[in-house]
Amino acid sequence: VDTIVMGDAGSTWLVLAASLIAVGVLSDLVDSFAGVACVADTTAWLRNRLIRHLLAAGPQRQFETGDLVTRVSGNAVDAAQAGPAVVTVWMAVLPPAGSLVLLTVIDYWLAAAFLAGLALVALVLRAFTRRTAQVITSYQQVQGRIAARLAESLAGVRTIAAAGTVHDEKRRVLRELPELHDQGMLSWRVLARSVAQA
Repeated sequence: VDTIVMGDAGSTWLVLAASLIAVGVLSDLVDSFAGVACVADTTAWLRNRLIRHLLAAGPQRQFETGDLVTRVSGNAVDAAQAGPAVVTVWMAVLPPAGSLVLLTVIDYWLAAAFLAGLALVALVLRAFTRRTAQVITSYQQVQGRIAARLAESLAGVRTIAAAGTVHDEKRRVLRELPELHDQGMLSWRVLARSVAQA
């Protein structure tokens, strides 16, 4: 930058800087495309496999129709995020691993202190994961029951309209909405507690 401002021949550095910026932008574009393509392909594969499994299992299944629709439509997308998440985690692990090697070269006590802190963080993450899994499972079960009742209502929409029981049906479908709210609030409390512990 100083060379360009002073009017010297700085075209080489300008081209090099522009090239590095272009490579950075291109890498971000490829990363974004690859992530979306991976999630889309994995979602399609998961949905296909889940539907084939359900058809092979036959009518004797333990899930309600609405719960199955929720799992196939929404939850498959969430599960498909695992691939890009694993890549992101490994890319995030590389710089700290290199730092740990350099800390060991500088002083073994620095590396020991870092590893002790890492052990504490691992304990907090383990507790967070356990609590979060319980809360999310409960949330999804309630959500599945609501979706099952909604699917039943949609299947019998003409009967409901003819009988004039639309308001009763709304109450029946949304009966567990307060419990869904409670599970959502509990998940936020678990997240807040984990952040405070961290």
